[in-house]
Amino acid sequence: MNNLNRHDHRTGKYQHVELISQLTDISMADEWYEFATDDHFWIQWRFAAMLKQLKQLDIPVDQELKVFEIGCGTGTLRANLESVTKWIIDGADLNMNALLQAKSRRGRTYFYDVLDEHLPFVEAYDVVILYDILEHIPETKSFLNAVLSHLRPRGHLLINVPALQSFYSAYDELMGHHRRYNKKSLTQELSDFAFQIEDMRYWGFFMLPLLIGRKFIMTLPKGSHSDEIRRGFNPPKGFASSFNMFIRAIMRLEVMALSRPPVGTSLLLVGQKS
Repeated sequence: MNNLNRHDHRTGKYQHVELISQLTDISMADEWYEFATDDHFWIQWRFAAMLKQLKQLDIPVDQELKVFEIGCGTGTLRANLESVTKWIIDGADLNMNALLQAKSRRGRTYFYDVLDEHLPFVEAYDVVILYDILEHIPETKSFLNAVLSHLRPRGHLLINVPALQSFYSAYDELMGHHRRYNKKSLTQELSDFAFQIEDMRYWGFFMLPLLIGRKFIMTLPKGSHSDEIRRGFNPPKGFASSFNMFIRAIMRLEVMALSRPPVGTSLLLVGQKS
């Protein structure tokens, strides 16, 4: 079995970030990371939906599982998971600006392209997290094959993607989304692999009106790239406080009352590698 704890790479000026793949100048959606903080209602809603799914599937959070988050960005999800689990979570991304902010209490942080399938990483993890990444990949087959190569047999893959292609908008284009998913299309993405889907569910049912509103708002005269991301992801500043209070109330309602919303703004999947 590969032992990542013995695998050392010098990081030099990149501090805690270990360089595994060749360093590139890719700097994807830096502005989005500025807004997608752990106090944003969407980040909190996604995390609540994730924890509910993990609990209902009896995926242990009280064990020191070896976990790999692909596309970890600034490490917001990893930090949230570390606060409520015993998981040892390594994170990887190709955005160095984001990785320099992605510090972990227990895991390691890598500048790493999973398509390289670096040997010490192959079949090294009990869980791989792929949240809000797949929609950015033009051709998914080789990418998913590489992602699954990092899982041990019987390991779990956790996926989150934006849902419902009919809600695809200028915001999706701005963020580099190639598509939005439904249960059928996400199932098809994984149909060629030795992989069993255990659970798939929508979340964000009560956020659907916001997608309709955003689709209209994004047709208005455009500002800077940063302003456009802010407009698509954050409420207007004038009533942000009251909006956030309201949206968190309906988030709690949905999480408590709807285990499996009929549709939603996003789609969660958990499956197991054969």
